[in-house]
Amino acid sequence: MRLETIRSVAVAALTMTATQCLAGEDFASDWTTCLAAPASLEPAIKACSILINRADGPPRQRAMLLTHRGFAYDRKGAYDKAIDDFNAAIALDPTAASVFHKRAGAYHRNGQDALALQDLNETLRLNPALTDAWNDRCWVHMLAGRLELALNDCSESTKQNPNNPPTLDSLGFIYIKLEKYNDAIANFDKAIEFAPVMPSPYYGRGIAKLRTGDKVGGMADIAQAKKLLPNIEEIYSKTGVTP
Repeated sequence: MRLETIRSVAVAALTMTATQCLAGEDFASDWTTCLAAPASLEPAIKACSILINRADGPPRQRAMLLTHRGFAYDRKGAYDKAIDDFNAAIALDPTAASVFHKRAGAYHRNGQDALALQDLNETLRLNPALTDAWNDRCWVHMLAGRLELALNDCSESTKQNPNNPPTLDSLGFIYIKLEKYNDAIANFDKAIEFAPVMPSPYYGRGIAKLRTGDKVGGMADIAQAKKLLPNIEEIYSKTGVTP
């Protein structure tokens, strides 16, 4: 979902020292490894599990560890396990907007967009300043064909950050669906300006160009998108926007 783009736990919230969180130097390396996800998924899952199973820390610390292991499971594609960990983290800390946001991403990738939408609603209720959550809800609405709601959410995201490439990309796909191809191209142009190695704006811009009759430019953009992400056509087929 853009929710590709549902992000990791804030480093600042997790970078407590091992002595602050767990007694003894033996657990310092597990703590460091747990925080290494998603760079090293299996070791991170193992280390997080060791720390979680000690069960001797305060609830919010345990919630953070569960969230981080859930994030690792999510990156691994084990969405049910990720959701279970996020559920447990939310039970311990029901005001953590970022965990609802992460669970929304796992629900989306697990094909459960109705539940993803519920979590995005709660995320934004708890913290309306989360720019990415506005964009993610925009994307979920767009996929469901709720284009007016999608535009409203993406507009709020751009108010908070006018140069956020995923939001500009989302707007481009919405405008393609609305058959406003010049507006789509303008948003994809801007997304590419700020994120030149992001594949989806090239793909969307290519489709928009094809629909305006620019076959050469459109095919060139789609080729660039495939160079950056070879299976992009398969990934974006669910959007209903195809060449």
